Amino acid sequence: MSKNIQYPSHWTDMSNYLVHFAKGKGAGKGISAAMLKKAHDPGYWTMLSILSGAELKPGGAFGIGRKLAPNTEQQQVVCFSEIPPGEWLRLSERRKSAFGIGFSKQFIAQRGGGPVWYARNGSDQNKALKKLMKLGADDPENPIWRITAMIDAPGSYGWSSYEYEWEREWRHIGKLTFKPEDVAFLFIPEELHAQARAFFSDVYHNNTGPSYFCPFIDAKWSRSRVEEELHKDPIKVPPDLPSYEERYTEWDDGNGSRGSVRVTRLRRLQKE
Repeated sequence: MSKNIQYPSHWTDMSNYLVHFAKGKGAGKGISAAMLKKAHDPGYWTMLSILSGAELKPGGAFGIGRKLAPNTEQQQVVCFSEIPPGEWLRLSERRKSAFGIGFSKQFIAQRGGGPVWYARNGSDQNKALKKLMKLGADDPENPIWRITAMIDAPGSYGWSSYEYEWEREWRHIGKLTFKPEDVAFLFIPEELHAQARAFFSDVYHNNTGPSYFCPFIDAKWSRSRVEEELHKDPIKVPPDLPSYEERYTEWDDGNGSRGSVRVTRLRRLQKE
């Protein structure tokens, strides 16, 4: 693996980043921040868990050995896509979530991740792999099980087909831990960027968890808009202390009892 994975910006069919979208149900064309909140998008809550824990957990067993390996934990992976900037909406809609995380390709490669290999169903390569898996069926230490999670077999299977090459998938076997500074950017709907900046500023100053001051990207943006955001000067760290707005909300239970409740909200921070 090269020590430096970096493609020229005019190679628009390539990407220097790998992205992972949280699975959800709230993403879609024209969805607003209010709609996301109302829908309780699982992708939002999943991303909060990922960011607070600073790790991506494998979702399940993948690859040609997922049903054959004597130890299926060896086949559990975290999935990424190297779809280029400007095409990320396709993946966001597929995952049904507007929330995700991006890393440099270099970072994932250094952690042992890599692109998925394809051995089409019925091909000589696929048949050879099946023979090797059969030989190692009773031996979890057989070297074949160290690579099967990274190999898929697209093609026809009876009345169905398995064709996912369009995802340009990379995988990392097992969980992936990271630090906030390892994150290249976060996928957050544009209308929530200021609110998210205020949130992470509050987290930083109150020392309540990891804070992320990387660029925020909307999956709907064009390639030029993404590149513009990624080339901006970084947000200063430490950030300004967030400000708050307070107001009192009166209540009446209809039975003669009245009162008021103080509500404190973060003011949104605009990027300089």
